[in-house]
Amino acid sequence: MFAWKIVFLLAMLSLVGCAKPTLNAENGPITASDNGTTTNIVCLSHQSLGVQSTPALQRGEGTAFEGQLSDQIMGEEYPGRIRRNGWAVNEKDDREFFVQFVRVGIYRTGESMYYFLVDGKRTDLTPDTKVVELSSFGEFVSNLSDKTYPIERDEFKKKTYRLETVRKYGSRIGTRREVFGFVERVRKWNVYDFEQEGKIYSPYGAEDIRRIKRINPGYTPLEKMIANGHATISTDPVVTVASIALTVIEGMNAPSTGWDYSSQLPSRAVMGAIIAYSGQTRLALISELNAEIDKLNADIGKLKKERGEAPKNKGRKP
Repeated sequence: MFAWKIVFLLAMLSLVGCAKPTLNAENGPITASDNGTTTNIVCLSHQSLGVQSTPALQRGEGTAFEGQLSDQIMGEEYPGRIRRNGWAVNEKDDREFFVQFVRVGIYRTGESMYYFLVDGKRTDLTPDTKVVELSSFGEFVSNLSDKTYPIERDEFKKKTYRLETVRKYGSRIGTRREVFGFVERVRKWNVYDFEQEGKIYSPYGAEDIRRIKRINPGYTPLEKMIANGHATISTDPVVTVASIALTVIEGMNAPSTGWDYSSQLPSRAVMGAIIAYSGQTRLALISELNAEIDKLNADIGKLKKERGEAPKNKGRKP
């Protein structure tokens, strides 16, 4: 119960949007080659609802680690979004790997928790392998130390620039906790096939997609996801976190258009309202979390008393 309270804090992070260029045939695809596979690193709104099905993941060869990202990336939030793309580079042999960051919860200190899936076997990676998160349109990168840097999106198509960028701004994998079994969990999610962009693994069922569609009814790619008759309801914690965020958006009577990445906020006043609501929600959820900690400490004290032990602390420390 205590652990689930922590993930509730993610809800306030799903309220921000920002101006983005319109995707078209000229500026949309940003392809890069990793281990002989060409990957489009742009992450469209509907693609962000799941994990891209790559050859490595299909073979079960991905490796997952735990990490965190800066809240600054929330400027590209989308209702139901769980995934962001990234890139990794080996320092010694220049090998490159496609990376996908999946939002899974939040730390007690308030930072967002992600699992990042690297398209490679564990034996392919070293402690010196560096990784960055890429913005949806490839305009900036973020590392695992809460830092964000602008980059030249067109230059990222070139291997020399990618190597330079990841080495300069990336974070070492080092001794980060490896998340065993997460790749297998992802491969059991629902599969949605977008003819042009390929398949994604998504924990969302049909009703979840309908909720997202109601928030942004003009976004047509969602219609194909709803039409998928094989999608089932998932109890995965990943979808629990995202569902909480959707509930917050629905409760604030959010506008029904403008959630795709090419949208713009209508005014600074609206932006201020979103920031204020986000802050109030964060404070309310922190208060709820503290109440849960107090209850937990009280239960521990009661148990010690029943055992004849005097509790050392009562409630939280001030």
